[in-house]
Amino acid sequence: MVTRSHDYSNPDYWRLDSLQAPVFLCDQPCLAIAGPGSGKTRTIIAKAARLIQANRNDLSTVAMVTFTKAAAKEMEHRLRSALPELFAQRGGKKPFIGTFHGLSYRLLQDYWRTSGLRRKILSEQEVYDLIVQSTSEAGSKLRFDEVQRAIERYKSFPADFPLADSEILSESYQIFSIYEKRRMANGACDVNDMVRECLAGIRAGTIKPLPVKYLLADEMQDADLVQHDWVLAHHANGVIPSLVADDDQSIYAFRNAAGFRGLKLFCEATGAQVFPMTFNYRSCTSIVEAADLIIRNTPDRFAKNIQAKRPEEGSIDIQLHRASTAPAQDSETVQARAIVLAAKQWLEQHPKASAAVISRTNIELDTIELACKMLQVPFIRMGASDFLKRPHVVRALLALSLPGNPNDHIAFSSACFVSDNIAPTARNAILEFFHQSDGMTHVLDLASSSGLLSAMRRDDQTAFRAFRNWISDWFDEFESSDELLSAAIVKLLNRFASQCKESQAAKDLSFLAVMLSQWCSGSLANRVNILSQRTEQPKDKVGAVTLCSAHASKGLEFHHVTIINATDAYWPHDKEESAFSEEKRLFYVAATRAMDHLTISMYESDAAKKVSLSCFVQPLLDEAVRARRLLDIEENTPADASQPMEAGA
Repeated sequence: MVTRSHDYSNPDYWRLDSLQAPVFLCDQPCLAIAGPGSGKTRTIIAKAARLIQANRNDLSTVAMVTFTKAAAKEMEHRLRSALPELFAQRGGKKPFIGTFHGLSYRLLQDYWRTSGLRRKILSEQEVYDLIVQSTSEAGSKLRFDEVQRAIERYKSFPADFPLADSEILSESYQIFSIYEKRRMANGACDVNDMVRECLAGIRAGTIKPLPVKYLLADEMQDADLVQHDWVLAHHANGVIPSLVADDDQSIYAFRNAAGFRGLKLFCEATGAQVFPMTFNYRSCTSIVEAADLIIRNTPDRFAKNIQAKRPEEGSIDIQLHRASTAPAQDSETVQARAIVLAAKQWLEQHPKASAAVISRTNIELDTIELACKMLQVPFIRMGASDFLKRPHVVRALLALSLPGNPNDHIAFSSACFVSDNIAPTARNAILEFFHQSDGMTHVLDLASSSGLLSAMRRDDQTAFRAFRNWISDWFDEFESSDELLSAAIVKLLNRFASQCKESQAAKDLSFLAVMLSQWCSGSLANRVNILSQRTEQPKDKVGAVTLCSAHASKGLEFHHVTIINATDAYWPHDKEESAFSEEKRLFYVAATRAMDHLTISMYESDAAKKVSLSCFVQPLLDEAVRARRLLDIEENTPADASQPMEAGA
């Protein structure tokens, strides 16, 4: 309720700490450097409420802008909760809350309507067609994705941005120029034009800026130069901006985010005060200290003293996973099983807790998802899974299922390409032969036809005979006892893997063999059903394991976090020197999702080589050695299990 008894101007009313209060009270341009768990959302909502109350309870005094619709909805929800009486008033003005694109589109619509203009918003398909046409007109051989990234990059600069001559003469810029000419000739806009055209209109005086006194912008480390200039254009029209950002969490350079550079430009242009909000209320002490070790020597960042405000020590483990009884490539499955079981145990011991497994790339989560399925652990997958859709995996499962339907000629003809070692011409002959069959003959009898083999080259005949013989053995073995069935599954899938041209395909088939032989039991049908089942994902992360990439984890928090594959093969993923700092910030983001416990995990991919720890983890081990808290696992330890490397409590 908004009443006289509510002193919204008092930081104590909002329970703000000594670092949040200066941001809350500042009525001039300012930049809050708000680290993980710093209470930034509560601070800017409190500030918005204070400014609204101080301006006669006029909700339209303030605009709030962020990057996603979900974040904008959350902002509005929390401001409504802070000012329920004002939002309940009928006919009153409402605050401007939305994304950069949404608010810009709103201003553009007003301008188009008053100017009598009609503008078309291009669909994704229309953008695709326009890029293809422009590339063709330029006579370029550049790939679509290269051109698309280049166009998005050019549109992340204001229209008057001074590009280098070499850039203007480049092939990609020539395509961009044609694209823009075609787009404008049709009176059309794409999504990336919204903020850019709005900015140009505000600067030219043809578009009115948002009619507000204050502009509060969140997550501004993710803003590109156009979005920063959009804020500055409002400032030039008398609007007072307050920015909230964390340069240490700038992880979207591939989307042309300006990061630290953009924040510095804002400060120089506005004379903004910089307020550090570096108290961390999310994570325990050991996790905050470890995260600081990871990030502290990164160049181009604001100086800050990050401090944990939770009294609990928390815990960190660094673990190496390897297998001695299985081939070296199966160490990844050892890792998957171990970390899923550890997360399950944590959730059982902490009934109201959450857990997450975080990877550098989405594809690494496939093994974790399948481990969750096999071990019947509730999970939430953020991002698509494609393991069971990969052609070699689909074909391997078809091959395994053949004894259940020995007359399935279509399944057999598809399955025989599982190792991708038969030439395209022979493939066509095989498919034509089996697809024209009557469907009544046993597949192995049909596969022995001399007419079929005579249509192939010798190498293809050899590969096809090997597949046929392996399937014949499988027919003899698939009804064995549980233990013998497991051995037969491993034998067949490893045979397929041995003939694969691609190492990833061989690795996937070996992983499939481990899952079906070691992680479940019973009939073949039962095992495949467990693997292929459509899993009902929990709606609440509490009690479940969330699987996400480091990029997708941003903004989230979990009691128990495991970062997987912490070797130099994965972290940094982008090996370019220019990307190193961003890769480090991405690892920092992953680590700071943890509230109570952090596990950093890796597996030994080659038994003949010592595992190479990611350079982002090395500072943690160096500090542990300095503090004499490290247990060396390289000596006198068995090599057939997951081994902990303890760092911290």
